[in-house]
Amino acid sequence: MHVTLGAMVRTWCEFLLEAVSELSLRDVAFRRALPIGIGIGKFDHAGAQKEFQSLLTRLAESSDFERTAHSLSKEFVRKHDGVLRQQLLQISSLRNLSRESVVVARKGMVRSVERVGDKLTVSHLNTAIELPAHVEKSLSSALSGAPLRVADIAGELDLEGKMTLARKLIEEGLLVIVASPASVPKHEGTE
Repeated sequence: MHVTLGAMVRTWCEFLLEAVSELSLRDVAFRRALPIGIGIGKFDHAGAQKEFQSLLTRLAESSDFERTAHSLSKEFVRKHDGVLRQQLLQISSLRNLSRESVVVARKGMVRSVERVGDKLTVSHLNTAIELPAHVEKSLSSALSGAPLRVADIAGELDLEGKMTLARKLIEEGLLVIVASPASVPKHEGTE
């Protein structure tokens, strides 16, 4: 018997390609046309080589590691295939959502959360939702991976806010309602 295990890895080549792509959006020099005749070998080799070296220098001097890493991460989240199993059942269960309902982050969901000013953007499955920044602690609590009652979602939100957040995250497929509320202990300090 033969078993092969694989891991999805990213390469430095992909990172550098993303750096060039990201820089080309900001610098028109990377979008200029190649010399006429380059495809058939009839062009100014010395001039083209000089331009190539100039672009490599610009790439080294102007690339932004953080911007490229962020861009690559967003692309990974956008392209990650995922299946929202039993999502219609989850949506239909929303009519019974209560403070006692137990929710948990959907397993295997690739997502990113980014804060820009007074907004949070949660990206997953080729979509993004915007939330107000003041729900950041509650969002983190809800997506922590631990099953919890809606009333136990941490943060400054009142019960109505927690219900609204849970409903939105369930609709988007980020949270699921757990079938057995009795399986999750109540936290101290909750009603």
